[in-house]
Amino acid sequence: MIQGLYHSYALAGRISAVLVVAQALCSPQLARLVDRRGQRRVMLPMLAVASVGLVGLIVTAVTRAPEALLYVFAILAGGGAGSFGSMVRARWSKVIDDPRRLHTAYSLESALDEVVFVVGPVVATLLATSVTPWSGLAVPLVGGLLGGLWFLSLRATEPPPVPRPADGARRRSVLRNPAAVVVCVVFVALGVVFGATDVSTIAFADEHGHKPWAGAILAVFAAGSLCGGLLYGARHWRSALWKRFVVGMVVLALGVSMFRLVDSIPALVAVMFVTGFAIAPTPSCS
Repeated sequence: MIQGLYHSYALAGRISAVLVVAQALCSPQLARLVDRRGQRRVMLPMLAVASVGLVGLIVTAVTRAPEALLYVFAILAGGGAGSFGSMVRARWSKVIDDPRRLHTAYSLESALDEVVFVVGPVVATLLATSVTPWSGLAVPLVGGLLGGLWFLSLRATEPPPVPRPADGARRRSVLRNPAAVVVCVVFVALGVVFGATDVSTIAFADEHGHKPWAGAILAVFAAGSLCGGLLYGARHWRSALWKRFVVGMVVLALGVSMFRLVDSIPALVAVMFVTGFAIAPTPSCS
């Protein structure tokens, strides 16, 4: 949308980055509130904040208002988004006790996430390039709002809140755990990869005269991840989680490194599909 209305990939990349960084900074704080007060109580108002941010982005872009407003609304959209994927996994852990079934549930969850990433880029790109630039954001705005309200209405699976201890004792911060710090650093880098891939794929397709195909190319990336998630979840693994996590990240790093050698659309599609196999299994290990 930003590139189509402001004709700047650089601005589009900056707005995307601000939104993602705002989500990264605010999601842990929202997660802490969710633990204390419950998913519905915290995320209902945050869903409204995120929706206002996305509406503001659309209105600002369509009216070609000052660029500074884009950053403001991007912060609102990202800051209020939270991590619904984490909340879904928390619900799985509440309703399933068997570790093997929980592993399968997590893998299925990752695979279903990828279905959205297969369909989403195709639909969004077609809307943005064939209808209006802002329609590619308006449709997921409506879908996210309705889906969020539906999700938060499912009270039976919502984990109960965990209030602070009566004696006021503070728990040790998870960031004092070296393993958690490593995971955070890795996923910051992973977020950079995904964010750069989204914008650069559109630019690459545009450069080769196939901009409307950018969504389909991104869908191939997600399709590879979908296949990887299904294959990973179908097997009960005996190796340690940390080993699988390391292998997944190494494979992903090698795959995205191949992007620099790509000089055509078919080559990009092939590399993205194979690289995608490492995406869905890796968060399941973390």
